[in-house]
Amino acid sequence: MVMREVFFILRIGLVVGIPGAIVLARLAQEQLYGVKSFDGGVVAGSVLALALAALMAGYLPARRATRIESMVALRHE
Repeated sequence: MVMREVFFILRIGLVVGIPGAIVLARLAQEQLYGVKSFDGGVVAGSVLALALAALMAGYLPARRATRIESMVALRHE
C-alpha cells in the first residue's frame, strides 16, 4: 500500500516535472549564452536519481510496516 502511493506520487512528479524542466531549459537557453536547451542524458540521469531516491524513501517505511504485527498497530491507533 505504501509503495503504491509512492509510485502514484512519483508518476505525478514525472508527468509535471519533465515538461516543466524542458520549458525552463528553453527559457534558460534564451537568456544565457552557450546553454543547450535539452540534454537527454542529463534529464534521464536526473529522473533516474530522483526515482531511486523516492523508491528508497518509500521502501524503508514499507519494510518496517511489514514487520509490525497488525493487531499491535491497530491498538496504537
